[in-house]
Amino acid sequence: SAESTTRVVFLPGIGGHVFSFAGIADRMKSTTVGLRAWGAEPGEEPLGSVEELAAKNLEELDRAGVKDDVVFAGYSFGGLVAYEMALQRAAAGRAPRHLVIFDTMAPAIRRSCRRGRGRACTPSRWPSAIGKVASTT
Repeated sequence: SAESTTRVVFLPGIGGHVFSFAGIADRMKSTTVGLRAWGAEPGEEPLGSVEELAAKNLEELDRAGVKDDVVFAGYSFGGLVAYEMALQRAAAGRAPRHLVIFDTMAPAIRRSCRRGRGRACTPSRWPSAIGKVASTT
């Protein structure tokens, strides 16, 4: 069978490396990309927020030519980054094909919370928020 043109972008947990995705990536028909967390290497300055990490990742993906037909898959902390990347891309009219999160807790505070719409940030609303991102595709 032909290989899919969809690229699956893996985002790691707080440890910052994507080695844990190697087994699943080897078995996929889609092209896979792993993004380590910025600031995870000695001497690197960590970025200050999930939003900054997401923006940096999107910039790097664009630079590498990974622009369309993507799936963001994040584990633990990487799920929060993947979610934010999906939000930023959706806001730019380029929502990902899918958003996949593994073992990720609902964000306690999102931008909408800081803007006075705190109900959108409760854990019971987390699936609904993801659904809104997914519905833009």
